[in-house]
Amino acid sequence: MRFCSLASGSSGNATLVEASSGTTRTRVLIDAGLGLRELGRRLARIGVAVAELDALFITHEHSDHIGCAPELAARHGIPLWASLGTLRAAEGRLDPATAR
Repeated sequence: MRFCSLASGSSGNATLVEASSGTTRTRVLIDAGLGLRELGRRLARIGVAVAELDALFITHEHSDHIGCAPELAARHGIPLWASLGTLRAAEGRLDPATAR
């Protein structure tokens, strides 16, 4: 299992968690508090393409954690996970219809 902090702080938060089992690899992005372009650059630096993300998990509704999450999920078809409380608090920024 690999953890990689892509951003941490009030200007944005994003952490990649990657696990492998045999030939299967799963990549989950925890928070997406950057712009989509910057997130893509930081993932590329560690050898991961945005299209290789399997899921996106948002920890809470602050903008430095949500960032590009709606666009990332919609553009790349990445499942977005968040608690019901986070979805309610982020009303207008996260779409409960597409989140899990």
